[in-house]
Amino acid sequence: MAELRAVALILISLAGVTISKLGPPGGPLKLLREPVDSFKWSIICNTEDVEITGICCALQIWYTFDSAVAISDSDNDTIFECLTAKKTDINLESKTANFTFLMPTAGKEISIHVKPGDEPSTLILTSDDDPTPREGVNYYTDYHDCVVANLELEKDKNQCILWARREVKDNVPQDCIDHFVDICGVIVPAHSRDLCPDGEGDY
Repeated sequence: MAELRAVALILISLAGVTISKLGPPGGPLKLLREPVDSFKWSIICNTEDVEITGICCALQIWYTFDSAVAISDSDNDTIFECLTAKKTDINLESKTANFTFLMPTAGKEISIHVKPGDEPSTLILTSDDDPTPREGVNYYTDYHDCVVANLELEKDKNQCILWARREVKDNVPQDCIDHFVDICGVIVPAHSRDLCPDGEGDY
């Protein structure tokens, strides 16, 4: 069950008030935030390995989140906390990306494949273990440290998750936590400044 649910997770990465077939997350959605397009070409990114075309220069959000850690989720359980997603490949032309999910609690590794959904803020997720398309909706990102996403885990079931860059997992910015609470409707545990035990997420 843990593997099946983990198939739908990603950082990746990382929307306005877009409502997909998943329905809205559990929070009040009162905080102001800019719409997020996970695969949008951005003129504000600063990468040297993609040629500037006059319209765009890179997929900023994917370059920022090479490795992300699941900090907390809408169930406040231990299945997803400190799950790490490592980007292994990105194709700018096809707008697809591949990740390896490392599950410390289960000692598992799962390959996840991501492509754009029908709306700018949505993603379609599949895995080598389960080719069934799953949907994700990115509700917030600061394009630097965190992402809040609502993800389909099984048919008609979803999980709202706070992701953070591995480098800030033990000191998650308060703005990221505030948006997670507003979007997911869950209070982050009191140890929010040190959410992952020592060693977890340090892959």
